[in-house]
Amino acid sequence: MLDIPIIIGLLLASFIHGCAKKKNKKRVETARSIAQSPSSSPNITPPPVPSKREKSKKESKIVEEDTPPPPIDLTPDKYFSTEVPYEPLSEWLQIVVTRYIEWELLIFNNEPDCENVRKRKWFLQFDKNPTLNRYEAPKCYDYSRVVLKNRKNDYINATWMFYENVKNILTQGPLSNTIPDFWAMICQENVEYIVMLCSFIEKSVEQSAQYYPLEEGGVEKYEEFEVRCVKKEKDPVEGVTWTILEITDSDGKTKRTVNHIHVSWWPDKTAPEDAKLTIELYRWLSKKSSKFPKVYHCDSGLGRSACFLAVDMFLRIYQLSYDDIHHSKTNERINFYVRNMRNGAIDSPLLQLFLLVCILEFCHQEKKGITQEKQDNGSIISYKWLVFYDAFVKDYQRYRGKLIEDPNAKIELPKRTPG
Repeated sequence: MLDIPIIIGLLLASFIHGCAKKKNKKRVETARSIAQSPSSSPNITPPPVPSKREKSKKESKIVEEDTPPPPIDLTPDKYFSTEVPYEPLSEWLQIVVTRYIEWELLIFNNEPDCENVRKRKWFLQFDKNPTLNRYEAPKCYDYSRVVLKNRKNDYINATWMFYENVKNILTQGPLSNTIPDFWAMICQENVEYIVMLCSFIEKSVEQSAQYYPLEEGGVEKYEEFEVRCVKKEKDPVEGVTWTILEITDSDGKTKRTVNHIHVSWWPDKTAPEDAKLTIELYRWLSKKSSKFPKVYHCDSGLGRSACFLAVDMFLRIYQLSYDDIHHSKTNERINFYVRNMRNGAIDSPLLQLFLLVCILEFCHQEKKGITQEKQDNGSIISYKWLVFYDAFVKDYQRYRGKLIEDPNAKIELPKRTPG
């Protein structure tokens, strides 16, 4: 039998617990009524949990953005054309010369068009090999880079420039530690012509390490590659040195001949005053046909060499399948044809202008005195825009001085409307 004090204690505890429970319930109900009151914050329905299908879509999008594009396709183009496509070229140049040159300066921009380019993992090998790059930027795309074979490291800062069944290579001036890689690339791709558009040292700054002997009979060894200067040929163009080199391959037996073409009249951060020598060199090289790629380099492989190679690209590209590009801005065309392969190429407004002057000079030489031409399909091509050529070149020369002095010179459009 329980003691009376114990019974009283149990009853008291039960009473206290009941009161506390009732009080707590009232607090909860009050809180709920406040939360649901129209005068307070409205109910917020939490977002539904995404279904498995929605989640997978989101994940696949992230994967797509983070995955680099596949390597560039180097198979022959079915639209291959050996002739200059004057019809679409004329349509574009008509717009270029009848606008005014200030417009070309204003639209210059060598940043990637797509914001995602800077987010995607397209530069993994560049980032992994900082000691093999002359500059920290722009970065070399993974998908268009030349991949070295049978080397400890397959990376070299070199890019395939593939257009109209032509495979050429744009690369930086070799560093002292990348000279063996450079010659490995030359031998691997059976290169017969190297076009060097810089000097070894300019204004006390190295533009390229000396990667071959300069004197006839001279021999230099770069790890497993031996390079011999066989002879100096007659200069093909004023200010251009033509040297025949003999390369002994890494196997110590295979020997190959390489033509080294050195251009001395194109200093860094500038462009020639006119395009006559550039087009003369372009014509000479065009006659040196080869089924193997030519290699073009300056210090970075982005400025002078990219501009020179772009002349060849723009004069070869069979644009019939690119109707939406015909009337586009010059900068968009450069993005489409050049920077899609070599990130940051043609890296100044002065080089963009000089590219135009080179193409105009070529067309002016080819079509001088011709006002129109009938095509096989019956269409008529007008060359009346060539009457603006002299004025365009004079404008270029006027702005050239300003841009050499200050590459970021402020350009204002004159008070006139474009033609």
